[in-house]
Amino acid sequence: MLAEPLKIGDKTAPNRIVNQPMECNDADEVGNPTELTFLRDGKNDLKEPDPGKKNFLYWAEKNIQQGLCDLVGIGRQSLADPLFAKKILGGKYAEVNYCLACGGCSLLLGHQAQAGCVVYFDFYKKRLQEFQRKK
Repeated sequence: MLAEPLKIGDKTAPNRIVNQPMECNDADEVGNPTELTFLRDGKNDLKEPDPGKKNFLYWAEKNIQQGLCDLVGIGRQSLADPLFAKKILGGKYAEVNYCLACGGCSLLLGHQAQAGCVVYFDFYKKRLQEFQRKK
């Protein structure tokens, strides 16, 4: 269902994955993932015996099918991999650069700088280092 179009009023979204603004930091104080980041890549301790149900795609589809939502919003993950939706919908899960929840993009945002992934994009890593040197 994620790949299906969604009509909203007189507009039609080509699929049901949307990028949304960053919300809050879901890492701990040193950048490690917390229980809020457990669906990232299926490598998690979610209490689910079926590995196929331990990932973003499964839960996104399930929530749409059950009518719990019409769209699935992707926040910080879209900074880590701007092609996330295309890769997921194309079945290229192994090619996804998953957000590590390090909080670097949130630090950039806190400096009122253009936010981006400091793990996968050198431009943003250098920007963050510049801010850290100025401290």
